[in-house]
Amino acid sequence: MSPDRMAGSSICFETTVSSVWLVKPRRPTRFVNRLEGDARRQEMPAQASPIMAKQALAILDAADHIHLGPLHPDDLDRDLYPLVQKSRATVSLDVQGCVRQIIGGRVIERASDILPDALRCADCIKADRGEYDLMLGALEMDVEDLMNEFELREVVVTEGLEGGFVVERSGNVTPYAAVQIATAADSAGAGDVFMAAYLVFRLHERRTVAESSRYAAEVAARQVEGTYITEAALRIETASL
Repeated sequence: MSPDRMAGSSICFETTVSSVWLVKPRRPTRFVNRLEGDARRQEMPAQASPIMAKQALAILDAADHIHLGPLHPDDLDRDLYPLVQKSRATVSLDVQGCVRQIIGGRVIERASDILPDALRCADCIKADRGEYDLMLGALEMDVEDLMNEFELREVVVTEGLEGGFVVERSGNVTPYAAVQIATAADSAGAGDVFMAAYLVFRLHERRTVAESSRYAAEVAARQVEGTYITEAALRIETASL
């Protein structure tokens, strides 16, 4: 069995002065990964209270970039999605929590009914290959239909050691390679680090898709090596809203 993974609800707001607001739950959401050979069973024995729409109202109008990273369908108040959709900010979304359901404390890979609402407020989304295929299958769409229906600019797909690809609204598909490393310390969170690095280069540094995905792959590789974000660096003070 792997160590427990603990996480708080995820919604970040970036303003023009580069301030980031984090909502601190009274208790964190807790995941347990049980490994049996190559099979993994994931459980969620503890769940944080959702981030409520009223908590975000004070800063939505000031945000230039909003990133939504729900861990499960009830991680964010459902009334929050239409508010985010109406904001002037660029919105990125990790679909992970929208394509899983929690049944009897177990995490089941199954699209949630919150998925369409989450997609409607996003400009750029990220999914691993399994989540990507599950999402398209549940919505009965190909990626072109998905991007047109929800007016997405980019879809970022990660495939671990195989690298991944980015699909643009124009139909252009840019593959990227994974960066090889000598020793893997821990791959947990590598996809989150990849997306954060991609967004910094793509949205804020105004780099191309190819440059951004290449940079993100390099940063994610350092994270898997254990040489990028350390556990100590993650112990930061957070402001309650």
